[in-house]
This record gives sequence, C-alpha cells and structure tokens, in this order.
Amino acid sequence: MVETRDLAGRYGAMRTVAVMELSLADIALAAFDRVGCLAAATACADASRRYGLATEPVAQLWLAGAHALAGDDAAMHAAIAGALARNPDDPRILGDLHGRVLATRAVVAGDLDALRERLETMIDFVRTAPPGVSVFPGRVWWATLHATDDDDFGAAARDELAASAAAGLPVLSLDVAVVDAVILGRRGDGIGAAAAVARVRGERQRLGLSPGIMHTQLVLAARAALRDGWGEPLVWLREAEAFFAAGGYEHTARRCRALLAEAGAPVPRRGRGDSAVPVALRGLGVTSREMDVLKLVAAGLSNREIAGRLVLSTKTVERHLASLFDRTGVRTRAALGILARTHGVQHE
Repeated sequence: MVETRDLAGRYGAMRTVAVMELSLADIALAAFDRVGCLAAATACADASRRYGLATEPVAQLWLAGAHALAGDDAAMHAAIAGALARNPDDPRILGDLHGRVLATRAVVAGDLDALRERLETMIDFVRTAPPGVSVFPGRVWWATLHATDDDDFGAAARDELAASAAAGLPVLSLDVAVVDAVILGRRGDGIGAAAAVARVRGERQRLGLSPGIMHTQLVLAARAALRDGWGEPLVWLREAEAFFAAGGYEHTARRCRALLAEAGAPVPRRGRGDSAVPVALRGLGVTSREMDVLKLVAAGLSNREIAGRLVLSTKTVERHLASLFDRTGVRTRAALGILARTHGVQHE
C-alpha cells in the first residue's frame, strides 16, 4: 500500500493516494499504532478536503480512532464531529464510531464494562448499514463477549459474525474460531477449545494481522478460559500485557496484570534495570533488570564481570540467570545468547 501510495503521488493520482492513506490508517488502528494511524488519517483527511473526495468522513473517523488510542478525548470528539458532518445518521459511520473508535477508547482505558455498552450500540447500526461498506471489526469483540456470558453461549452473535466471514470477509474466520473456542470451553470441551486458540494464535502471529484487535479478543477469551478451566489464559494475558505495555497503553496492561493476579499467577514486573524489554520476552515475564543481565551474557561476560558492570552481587546475578532460564525455557548461557540475538538484543 505504501508503494502504491507513493507511486500514485508521483503521477498526481490524488484519489488513489487518499484511498491508500485511508487503508493505512485503518490497518494502524487495528494494530493500536496511534502514531501511524494519526499520520495516515491526517494525510487522507487533508487530501479529501483539498480535492473534495468522498473519503473525508471515514478519514475523520480514523483520525478520531488515533486520538482514542492517545487518550485525547477533546481531539477525538472534534474528529467525530467531522466524521458526522455530512450525514449524522450514516449507519456505516455510526457503526464504526461505536464499535471501533469508542470501543477502542474503552479498551485503552481498561474499561471492559464500557466496551460492552459501546458494542451493543454498534450492532444496531451494523445491521442497518449497506452490506460491504465496512468489515466492522468491533463485531469480533461483541461476539466474544456474548459467547462468554450469554445463556445460549452467544449462538446468535457467533452466527452473525460467521455469516460475515462467509460473505467475503475471510479474515474474520480466525476470530470466529476464537469465539467457537470460548463456546467449546463453556460446553466442557477444554481440549478442543485450547487447540482452536493455539491454531489461531499461530496463524495470526504468522500473518501479523490486527494485533490490537487480536490481543483484546484474547484478553476477553482469557477471562472465559480462567473461569471455565481450559487453554493457556495466563500465556495470553502475559502476551497481551507485554503488547499493551510496549505500546504505552498502561491502563490496559494494568487490567491484564490484575487478571493474572486474580488467577494467582505471578504478575509481570518492570524491574529496576535500564533495558527495554522486547514484547515477546516481556510476554514471558522477563524484567528490565533481567534484560540487563541477558545483554551482558550475550556479550560473553562472566557472572563476576556482569556483577561488576551492574553493581550487583554475584548471587544476585545468579538469581537473575536462574529466572531467565525458567522464563525462557533454555538451559545454557550459549542458548541465552542465541535467544538474545533472535530478539535483536545488542551486545553491551
């Protein structure tokens, strides 16, 4: 999309430029990338105004999404007003306003109760919008919540989401599989439920699709799995906590830590070190002080040398190493060095 946008810009095809920017803003919003979303949505909104393009309302909507991710409510509501300026009753805009923008605002605020309310408002507009005008990804969270809580296992919500996937939106099929897993877990098929989520996680990680939407859905699924006793909800919560913490979404990360604590699991700590922790390693529970140690292990330093560099006792270094072995599952210093390089850790 970036290449298409840049090529179109060189040839003056500004409508194509605007459409590509709109798509890039959409992708960034799904990834919880507030910087990328703000840049692309602003560029599309500016081009839409300058050339009188029909993309302006959705550009303003994604601009509101960028501000929602940033927690800037005043700017978010100003952009929402721009999105509704042409047609305040447009169900396409209103569906994604509640199910995407305001739902995302609830997620980054760590307010799952408000999330449910926004999604229930969304679905009324989704059902009246013309087919094909939007994916309405908020339905993913909506169906997951219904599968978790409803007496009928959210059958109607699940089928509505599945119908969208069957109608030319195959990306939703992975989300449907997570909803099915929640239902299987509630019905007592923990093995089937766990296998379904494992398959989806592997496929989503391979594709790199919509990580913000994915991690939020897995937080919702983790609540059901903890209650019903299936799957690896502690792993999903640690990965989600790492993702949200790395993105600066501290309210959401704190909600993940609270769920871990409620389950009696160790809660990820930031540590007192100086090193940033890559998301994948933070998902394993690696702290910043342990990263300090890992960097020096990768550089070939001995425990005594690491202790001197970090002004620690050798016993403390040994405890950090033992923790790294436990968290990562590797058993040798050489394997730790390979792990560090795999995650882009630079030698000190």
